[in-house]
Amino acid sequence: MFDGVQMRGLAAHHVARFRADNVGFVFQNAHLMDERSAWRNVAVGLVDPTLARTKVEQRSREALRIVGLDGVADREAAPLSGGERQRVAVARALVKRPRLLIADEPTGSLDQKNGQAVLELLFSLTATGATLIIASHDQRAAELADRCVTIVDGTLSE
Repeated sequence: MFDGVQMRGLAAHHVARFRADNVGFVFQNAHLMDERSAWRNVAVGLVDPTLARTKVEQRSREALRIVGLDGVADREAAPLSGGERQRVAVARALVKRPRLLIADEPTGSLDQKNGQAVLELLFSLTATGATLIIASHDQRAAELADRCVTIVDGTLSE
């Protein structure tokens, strides 16, 4: 169930559309297309065919600015550092303004300062009504969370 909509039993194309419109993902590994520029990697997160190319580029560049990477928007992803790549991945998830964001170790390749900034940015989404789910070993994420659960040897505890 998500926002009053029963997800179980929905046709696959409805689930895909829901995911495209409402869910952002930040993977542990950035999964960027190395031959594309940073802003074009972010643009992959926008699947709305009604958005004009100029609007897609504008929103993608703005998402990069938010994560502190406006200076690399036109650079190919291949030479970016691990931390820069991860922040491009965060921007890609944020650009669609998701209602649900799922992040797997979003600070794993970031230094302390950038890791803290990314966590604060991710957690700021909750102020807009978004739900944030983070899988992390980073204690700072647990400190910011409203609810924290642990899984140890397959056992879930709060």
